Amino acid sequence: MNVQLASVSVDSPYSHLAWARQLEVEFPMISDFGRKLLRDYDVLGPGSELLPETALRSAFVIDQGGKIRYSWQQPAEGGLPPVDEILEAAGSLVAS
Repeated sequence: MNVQLASVSVDSPYSHLAWARQLEVEFPMISDFGRKLLRDYDVLGPGSELLPETALRSAFVIDQGGKIRYSWQQPAEGGLPPVDEILEAAGSLVAS
């Protein structure tokens, strides 16, 4: 489909490196330790007493112009994003 995949989390770059090596991840993993991207994309959710705010589990399809064409969010413990919907949204960018 000629799309790029990346992941973003609040985990440290060191945590990302360990996880990527363990699972042989081949896509970029971005550490948003300062939570700037989370604020920019409005995906900060309530955390716990020790961690007052945390990331919502989210997925976005963004076109080449930077416009969000698909978004999905839910609490981190809520499960995985709907891959079929994401693929459909990415496919619609290729078709247009």
